[in-house]
Amino acid sequence: MPSTLHTFSPEEAVAMAKGLFNTIRSYTSMTEQLRRQPEELMVEIISSGLIRLLVPRRWGGHELGWNEVMNTAIEIAKAN
Repeated sequence: MPSTLHTFSPEEAVAMAKGLFNTIRSYTSMTEQLRRQPEELMVEIISSGLIRLLVPRRWGGHELGWNEVMNTAIEIAKAN
C-alpha cells in the first residue's frame, strides 16, 4: 500500500536539518544541564520527520540512504 505522506528528497532532508539549527541551539544550555537531549527538543526533531529518513516508503518513511543521513546529521551537529 503506497504512502500518501510527503517523502523528503535528499535536498529537503538537509534543508529541514538546517531549519532546526536555531531550535537546537536554543536548547544548548538545557542539554548540558540535563546531560541528555531535552524531551521538548526530541519532540521537535521527531515532528520534523528526520527520524524516518532510513525507513522504507511503504512503512511511512523517506527511504533515503546513508549519505543523506550523514549529510543531515552534519547539519544537526553544527547546531550543538
